[in-house]
Amino acid sequence: IVLFSLTAMMIILTFVYSSHLTGEKYKALNKACDSVSGFAEYAYRMGSENFNRNVYYIISNSASVYDFDIFVTDKGGVIRICSCKEWAENGNCDHTGTAIAKNDISDILAKENGIMSKLNIFRTPRYIVGEALNDNTGSTYGYIIAAASVDDVKALATKVIKIYLMAAIFPIVFMFFALYVMSYRMTRPLKLMSEAARAM
Repeated sequence: IVLFSLTAMMIILTFVYSSHLTGEKYKALNKACDSVSGFAEYAYRMGSENFNRNVYYIISNSASVYDFDIFVTDKGGVIRICSCKEWAENGNCDHTGTAIAKNDISDILAKENGIMSKLNIFRTPRYIVGEALNDNTGSTYGYIIAAASVDDVKALATKVIKIYLMAAIFPIVFMFFALYVMSYRMTRPLKLMSEAARAM
């Protein structure tokens, strides 16, 4: 019963902790998208001739602060600006020119808390959030897509499980040792009596 209770508690604790961390990830992704989209829309409305370069500096700063991947796409979902260093050096990278499927973009925009997907870009699923970029008339000319790795949440959950297991092992071992000592003390007089009876 004790072991079952400890296991149930560990599962519940891990689930609650992972849910909280996932929620915080999505909040941070939304904040990054909000800040980048605000600047990108302003720069687009001002008609900046260095629009791509200026937007790159904003998304690369946000990406480095939050440790996210951030992309700016055109209205067709094709990545035009990427937060990676390679884009800064060459004006393009492995991601540039990759099209994000329209149904993926629709899913991202429809869900306020984002989605979990590979987007045909990443090897493993990521937390994904996005926002539409609109011009003065309200027409969409592109999208901001921000992605965060799931690995750090998994790693933290694994650490919590390990700590909990280590904390649970010592009381369980102590409990079994204490039970052994108590049962030995309780049965010892009976053993002595049976040995005395046999000796007679």
